Amino acid sequence: MEAVLIYSTWPDDVQARACAETLINEHAAACATLLPSALSVYRWQGAVEASRECVMLAKTTAARAEAARDLILKVHPYELPCVTVLRIDSDLSHANFLAWLARETT
Repeated sequence: MEAVLIYSTWPDDVQARACAETLINEHAAACATLLPSALSVYRWQGAVEASRECVMLAKTTAARAEAARDLILKVHPYELPCVTVLRIDSDLSHANFLAWLARETT
């Protein structure tokens, strides 16, 4: 089983939590961790912007990553949301956690 981490940013923790609960309820992710009050600095439409955002880290399997990504994109309010998938090194990760993750996403 290959595990992945889906990183996304949200305008606030209310919307991020609603998405996280949807991911969990649909078994598209086993867990989502929300990190509110992140400061993002970026270029948008030619200007440098800065805004407070909530970071969501969703833990899932590679097999469920596409479904999780599609759910995030479906409910996300941004015109161009940040949704990236990072592979997890299973050899260096906690095996029991990965086994739990696999059970929760089936």
